[in-house]
Amino acid sequence: MLTQSTSDRFLSALMVLLAVCSLISTFYSTVVLVGDSNDRTRPLTAIPGQNVVRSYSFDGDDYPTSYPIGNLPLAQMTVEESAHYSLTHSDEYEWLYNSPYGTGAVRVGPAYRGFFVSMFHQLHCLRYFQSESHTTNAPASGHVSHCFNYLRQMIMCAGNLTLEPGDFTKRNYTQERTGQTHVCRDWTAAYDALADNWVDWFQYKHEHNLTDLSNGAPGRTTATTA
Repeated sequence: MLTQSTSDRFLSALMVLLAVCSLISTFYSTVVLVGDSNDRTRPLTAIPGQNVVRSYSFDGDDYPTSYPIGNLPLAQMTVEESAHYSLTHSDEYEWLYNSPYGTGAVRVGPAYRGFFVSMFHQLHCLRYFQSESHTTNAPASGHVSHCFNYLRQMIMCAGNLTLEPGDFTKRNYTQERTGQTHVCRDWTAAYDALADNWVDWFQYKHEHNLTDLSNGAPGRTTATTA
């Protein structure tokens, strides 16, 4: 059973983490290059993807480092405070709404090898923090430590260098509801790609009379979570 002080420290740590994570896109952001006053940014261009499934065997370590969905367009996202996605139990389904078909698990290659996409691993960690923040049981320390460290490393990996004026630690978030606009990779394309992958895997299982078709429900699959 969590003590009140332990619970308060846990919630405070979660709020700090969520504030940091809200300043980045969970998918890798690109750097906005600032020029002179007449040319503030470079034009936005698509980030090349890797359409390379056929060139890998998917045996052992022979697989691409990123999920190959082709070129991803760029998108702009203005950071905003929200009345949604709180740490309370009532908002749990809002957090679940961020989960794609298959929860982030994909099947790739001729043998339908299972993987998990990093972006959705990160969102899983945030959902885990949210669910544990209102439980009466002590959270699994190993899972908590893993998620904190995983998100820390992913934030550093993304390296979002967007300039934010002023001191965010002194900002009144109740009155100042919007922040800077960030340039991101289009996360909707990632959701669409994973939905297509889930449909393909579901059809493959059906055509080959594989069992446990029930695990293909939206937002849940055991394809790679075992």
